[in-house]
Amino acid sequence: GVKPVVETAPPIAQEVEPAAKLPAWRVLLEVVRTWPLYMLVDLVCVLMIRLAFQLIPGLALKMFFDLLTGEAAAGVTIWAAAALLASTFVLRVLSVIGFYTVDVPLFAEVSTWLRRNLLRHILSRPGAAPLPESPGEAVSRFREDVMEIPLFAIWINDIIVGTGIILVAVALMLRINVPITILALAPVLLIGLISRAAAGRVENYRRASRQAAGAVTGFIGE
Repeated sequence: GVKPVVETAPPIAQEVEPAAKLPAWRVLLEVVRTWPLYMLVDLVCVLMIRLAFQLIPGLALKMFFDLLTGEAAAGVTIWAAAALLASTFVLRVLSVIGFYTVDVPLFAEVSTWLRRNLLRHILSRPGAAPLPESPGEAVSRFREDVMEIPLFAIWINDIIVGTGIILVAVALMLRINVPITILALAPVLLIGLISRAAAGRVENYRRASRQAAGAVTGFIGE
C-alpha cells in the first residue's frame, strides 16, 4: 500500500533568554584586576602631570611672592623656586613617556579582550536566534564601544588624583585668603550644577548619536 505523507512542522526557533546585564563598575573592576601594573603606572603618571601643571607652579609663585614681601620661610631662595619650576619639565617628560608606555597596550589589550568575549557570546547563540540589535549597531559595538571601557578605567585614576589635588589646592588657598578662595570657587560650583542639570539631555543626545551611527553602518553594510 501507499504510505501516507505526513507533513512535519518546521522547527521552532529556540528562544534565547536575555543575558543578565553586567554593571559597568564590575567591568571596570575586572579591567583593574586584570591589568593592575598598567593602571598603577597610569596613576603615577596622572599624579606627575597634575603636579607639573596645577600644583607645583602655584607653589613656586607663592615662593616668589613670599620672597618679594619678605615673608619667605628660612632657607627659601630664588634658586629654590626656580628649581621647583624646572622640576615641572622633568615631570611632564616622564609622565608623557609613561602614558605612551602603558596606555597604548592597555587600550589594545582591553579592546581585544572585549571583542573576543563579544564574538564568543554571539557564536554561542542558536543560529535561528537574531541579535537584539541591528547589524549596524552590532558593528558599532565591536568598533567603537570597546574603546570606551579602557577610557573609563583610566578616568578612575584622573578622578582619584584630581580629587586629591583639589583638596590640597583649596586647603592652600584657604590658608592664604578665605574670601578670595570662596569667590574663586563660586563659578566652578555654578558650572558643576549646570552640567549636572544638563546631564540627562546630553545622555539622550549620546543615545541618538549611537543609534544614528548604527543605522548608517548597517545601511552601508547592506
